[in-house]
Amino acid sequence: MKLGFCTSAYPGRPLVEVFDKLADAGYEAVEPFTWEGHPCHPDSFVQAEARTIRAQAAERGLELSAVSAHTTWVGSGLSTEQALRFTCRSAEIAADLGVRFLNTSTGPYPPACDRFEAWDALRRAFLRAAGHAEGLGITLCLEPHVGHICLTWESTLRLLREVGSPALRLNFDASHYFILGLDHRVALDQLKGYLVHAHLKDFILNRPPLGDLRQDKGNVRAVALGEGDFPLQDHLQHLRSIGYDGVVSAEFYISEPDEAMQRSAQNVLPMLRSLAS
Repeated sequence: MKLGFCTSAYPGRPLVEVFDKLADAGYEAVEPFTWEGHPCHPDSFVQAEARTIRAQAAERGLELSAVSAHTTWVGSGLSTEQALRFTCRSAEIAADLGVRFLNTSTGPYPPACDRFEAWDALRRAFLRAAGHAEGLGITLCLEPHVGHICLTWESTLRLLREVGSPALRLNFDASHYFILGLDHRVALDQLKGYLVHAHLKDFILNRPPLGDLRQDKGNVRAVALGEGDFPLQDHLQHLRSIGYDGVVSAEFYISEPDEAMQRSAQNVLPMLRSLAS
């Protein structure tokens, strides 16, 4: 497995500056975000710069492992057009960058909606997005996410199967189960046949979570990988035991990310080396 890094931690920063930080810290891969404020947002990205970005990453020994384009798929009135435009444009940006995977998550149900109708709208939208991605040679990767339509492994597996496209696979982030007190090991075992990319987060928990689908935001504090309560080494061993050998991408939202980014690499890289030996 390779240690990657999500650029969500560095909005507004030129990618080449982030690449320098990651290379110095020992990361092997990087995952640009297409959120607003980031260089790869559809309104900011210039296609002519794609070759430069690819070269800058390669010069620093960084694989462009994925592009992340998380969005809310079902809006008011059960509209999915905005999410589709954003996702399809992000897939085109991923193709320009020579990236294989585009990560997304479903977003929550809109308020006061018929959930059966919302699910149908979600399924139809993912069918269209997966078709567009497949035409570009891109795989759309669904991330089960706390508070979203697809959080449980059951709902995630249902959507993957109902869409039934080889261009829709899984980006797994165990922390979304961990902070709720749900069993991320069971979820991964149920979804492993679709796994192509993974995220890593770590948190300090103030008290044991409730073991249900409601997140208590006051219970968690994001920290550098390997410095919280998440059983990181066990999770990496589990990933290896099911045959995963792709990128595990560090993701956190911390006001001063440089130190956490560096410490995460210092903590995780020895774990990955021990698994490879």
